[in-house]
Amino acid sequence: MASKVDIANSALIKLGASRIASFSENTPEARLMTDRYDNIRDSLLRSHPWNFAVKRSSLTRITTVPEYGYAYKYLIPSDSLRILNIINNMYQSTDYTTWAASTAYAVGDLVTTSYNIVYECIVAHTSGADFETDYKADKWQIKYTIQVVPNVSGSEIKYEVENGELLTDSSSVKVRYIFKNEDVNTYDSIFKEVLAYKLAIDLCIPIVNSTNLKQQLVEELRLFRAEAMSYDAQENYETDYPNSDDFLNSRYT
Repeated sequence: MASKVDIANSALIKLGASRIASFSENTPEARLMTDRYDNIRDSLLRSHPWNFAVKRSSLTRITTVPEYGYAYKYLIPSDSLRILNIINNMYQSTDYTTWAASTAYAVGDLVTTSYNIVYECIVAHTSGADFETDYKADKWQIKYTIQVVPNVSGSEIKYEVENGELLTDSSSVKVRYIFKNEDVNTYDSIFKEVLAYKLAIDLCIPIVNSTNLKQQLVEELRLFRAEAMSYDAQENYETDYPNSDDFLNSRYT
């Protein structure tokens, strides 16, 4: 079974440095790996939607609302490194229904008559033959607008992430996100090799003090780009993710 030590030693071999038996041993290599391993791993996980590091979740809505700009806010999962997208299926919402004629509505009821607008009842009434007449009679007001952006996997809605919370106008939120996967045995072989290169590049100067070797390692890592992106992407339906190849395009010098 693979371990953090195995990946660390793969990086040290690339540097021509001494291997370690554990992260707790009292050697310069072990101390540096302890300082840098988790940060480098998390940065690499966050940079691309690796198949083994993607989860789906329904978020928990927070009772308090944002000061302005959005209608709701949600807790982001504690293991999240990056939100990939959020999907809103308005027809599964429990907060509002589709407006109907000849129906009794109470103050506070929410309805929708179009794809992206939710209305709130402000006067108790029985609806007439068409919504527009009731709306012009000041029986409804716009509650919020869902801003929809086409996406191959559904309807992706506008949101912002602030201080560990996700802000959006959607009354229910399901997300796909990259999580902090610490289980080395779930990593694919390409990820482990790229992580070893990233560690070696990061620790090249502190351990062997060679700018030439560092540049050589950078070039070797670039050779993995096509293979890494191709194999990981082949397992999923094609979806565009922003900055999905940042892990290979980032600067190392």
